[in-house]
Amino acid sequence: IEKMGSWMSLEKNIFNPNEHVAYIRKSFELTKGKIEWSYELMKNIEKITTENSDDALKILELYFLNTIKEGKKMGPIYMDKEWYNAFRNLYNSLDAKLKNKTYILINKLIEKGGRPFWSLEEIVR
Repeated sequence: IEKMGSWMSLEKNIFNPNEHVAYIRKSFELTKGKIEWSYELMKNIEKITTENSDDALKILELYFLNTIKEGKKMGPIYMDKEWYNAFRNLYNSLDAKLKNKTYILINKLIEKGGRPFWSLEEIVR
């Protein structure tokens, strides 16, 4: 599963959108956030946050915590605007519970991942 990132494109209409996001989340749960090719996910993550916010938050959590755990090198998150905007969309939600969970995840990423995640602090100020 972790080698098959290309199927994560919502543009291909492989599944209906809600099922598709559920499959993405389940895949991340099964692999504990491991994926070798995240480009399609990155291209679609903003849309996922607006349509399936709870799944999006879990996907972001699994993906980025795994990236940190494996010690993968990454630049600042703001360089990939899709990731940054996904966190911003979730934090700006009218759902107080989702906003709080996003705040907790951002703090965890800054604490565990350091510099690449510092720009997320701007979102929660």
